[in-house]
Amino acid sequence: MEAAQLDLITGGVSDADTMTLRAWLATRGWQTRGQISAGLGWHIRKISIVADLLGTDIIRSQLGFKLTDQLTVPDLAIALESAEHFISRGKDEIRHGLALKKRLHALIS
Repeated sequence: MEAAQLDLITGGVSDADTMTLRAWLATRGWQTRGQISAGLGWHIRKISIVADLLGTDIIRSQLGFKLTDQLTVPDLAIALESAEHFISRGKDEIRHGLALKKRLHALIS
């Protein structure tokens, strides 16, 4: 894969960006996209891409973002709700993919 193609996928983010977001959250706890954007000067899309790269090291929820290793007991319910949301989204994506394949198959049959 060429660098230009990779930039389209990752939005041009780097390992330094993941370290920056991790350091930002380590000293602040829950942060919304708006708070991160204002503090780091990042576009909201970049925040989402960097959070995706951090994987399960970061919780993404209605409250915003928080490092998983900094969760408190009260945060666990929010984190579990977030996990259920991602599972539900995955199921929706699978249903959409299967429906699309069925429709495409009907077009070529």
